Amino acid sequence: MELLRMYGFTEFHFSFSGSFQEELKKIEMREEELKKRNVILEQKEEKLRENLSEMEIKKEYLENIILRDDVLSNFRKTDFVNIIEGYIPANLEKEFKVLVNDVSEKRVF
Repeated sequence: MELLRMYGFTEFHFSFSGSFQEELKKIEMREEELKKRNVILEQKEEKLRENLSEMEIKKEYLENIILRDDVLSNFRKTDFVNIIEGYIPANLEKEFKVLVNDVSEKRVF
């Protein structure tokens, strides 16, 4: 034993009962089982990936519907709407005012 320690070997106790061959067979069986499970999981992943892009599109569509509904509900809660000042061509000014008056039920400034 001293000779082995002198060359850097250390004693190690394994925590399994039975022979090393039995433990090795158990480990190999467990490895095969894990490989089979991995193949099954890879097949499931492949099936899920086929629908991923379609599901992302549906998710964005539903988020847009929810956002649109939130905006409409917030719009219904207010009595006033502020219009931000901007530029329009002079020849369209009268048409714009008529359009705003038609859409608005209250006084427009």
